Formats: sequence, C-alpha cells, structure tokens
Amino acid sequence: MKDQARRIDLAKRRQRRLDDALKLEVQRAMADHDVTRCEAHLDRLDPNWREHPDPVQRAMVNLVFNLGARGWQRFTNTRAALARKDYAAAARGLAVSKWASQVQSSRRDRIIGQFMAAAK
Repeated sequence: MKDQARRIDLAKRRQRRLDDALKLEVQRAMADHDVTRCEAHLDRLDPNWREHPDPVQRAMVNLVFNLGARGWQRFTNTRAALARKDYAAAARGLAVSKWASQVQSSRRDRIIGQFMAAAK
C-alpha cells in the first residue's frame, strides 16, 4: 500500500512539474508574440526606432505594450525628442506625464532610467 501511495505521489509531482513547464512555455510564447506585435507597431509608427540604443528600444517596446499603439501616438513631445535622439528630454517628458502618475513606480523608473542611460 505504501509503495502504491508513493507511486501516486511521484506521479502527481511529475504532473505538476510538467504543468509548470507547459505554463512557462505558454508564457514565453505569449511574451514573444507581444514583443513582435509591439515591434510591428513601432515599425509602422516610428520607422527609425531601431536606430536607437538597445535600452531605448526596450523602453519603447515596453511603452507600446503598456500604452498601446494609439496611446504611444499621443506622446508627441516624447516621440519628437526621440526623433532628435534627445533621450534626456524624452525621459523628462515621460517623468512629468500623466502616464508617470498612473503606472507602477518600478516600471516608470525602469523605463525613464533606460532613456537616461542612453543620454549619457
């Protein structure tokens, strides 16, 4: 009886590990899809966005994911600063925006920090 209970316990643990692995695989696929979709929006809205440093590109993808393509289009001053490659001005614009007061502080600080790192 103990042997059978042990086998059932092992089978349950194995199934949980498999479920967790599948969940992780699905999460990665969803994240890849989201990034690809946001990059496509940026390709359409800001064709030169890939010319920016990697941290700025990541921040832009994050913003498009958070705001949506339409929301990103409303950030005209930030986008104009990016077109000039004035990353400090883009960061300052984000810092005083309504978005900055609405988004989680860790996300806000990370994104603004990515722009500031490129400004140096």
